[in-house]
Amino acid sequence: MRLLPRLVALAGLALGLVLIAPACETSGQLKSASPSASGATVHDRAHVADTIRVGRATAAAYGMGSVWVSLSAEHGGSVLRIDPRTTEVREKIAVPVAPDWEVGGGGLVVTLGSVWVGGRGPGDEGTIARIDGRTNRVADTFTLHEGAVADLAVNEQGIWALLSGSAEETQVVRIDPASGEKVGRIPLVGGEGRFIVSAQDSILAAIRKGPGGGTLMRIDPATNRVDGTFDLGTYPSLAYGEGEAWVVTGDGLVRIESSTGRPAGATADVFSTGDALAVGSDGVWILNPRKNRAVSRVNPADGEIDLSVRPVKDATPIAIAVAPGSVWVVNYENSLTRIDLR
Repeated sequence: MRLLPRLVALAGLALGLVLIAPACETSGQLKSASPSASGATVHDRAHVADTIRVGRATAAAYGMGSVWVSLSAEHGGSVLRIDPRTTEVREKIAVPVAPDWEVGGGGLVVTLGSVWVGGRGPGDEGTIARIDGRTNRVADTFTLHEGAVADLAVNEQGIWALLSGSAEETQVVRIDPASGEKVGRIPLVGGEGRFIVSAQDSILAAIRKGPGGGTLMRIDPATNRVDGTFDLGTYPSLAYGEGEAWVVTGDGLVRIESSTGRPAGATADVFSTGDALAVGSDGVWILNPRKNRAVSRVNPADGEIDLSVRPVKDATPIAIAVAPGSVWVVNYENSLTRIDLR
């Protein structure tokens, strides 16, 4: 099934995850960024720079110099292309599919010169649309009669469509993007599909088990088989960026070794809503229920929250995307917020 109504979903996901170290809130004036030990720039200040009305957005992603936002079926199914410097909507692209998760994002990937959108299409069938980043037009459409697409990952080896499935099982369908043929089916037993990412030499899929459980599964692309599982102990939340995969567990936040699908280090004791996660711009970004779902950054080096920004007044953040020098927040109230980092 899909997510619960807004009040039930947001209240339920905020309960009983993990403890947190105090966050350092920032707002107002910006100051110069500080260099890290490696010489790279570390952003240590942030503020809300802009909020625009976009309609009922479901997910956001960055790539090809733009921020991309998918809109729900009530808007006819479309994707916005936004200038990350000005927050100007440059294109509104009609697509025959709409991701329909209420919180957490999913179903939107930018890679290999294209934008890939997965969800429900005509007749409630699973559908994936590819938008050519040069023309801003739908170039390919793939139909999956097996069911709706919960999320998708794309790499040079194929399109990996994680289906919603049922409470007992789901599957990943592997598609050859050149021919559109289905070249593999990987059954996932134990729950319904939620997130999937391409992580170096692996495909990592997160499934939802019951009202508050989840499992991470590693798929070997060479065999199209699951060869590793990890019990998350909570609702699944998975993100990949800057060469690293991270998941929320019942104990906190942990980096995943892509070759095994298991933790690669100690768990950070952070308190997260567990329904939104993004990696980039110096850390891992979560929503902090102790700060009214503030957008907070966890430092991967020490597992501490080093930056936190309160959400816009009367807005409910539901998904996060990271771009160079900015963080983008999808709000339930039909708006999109840009947070500038310095």
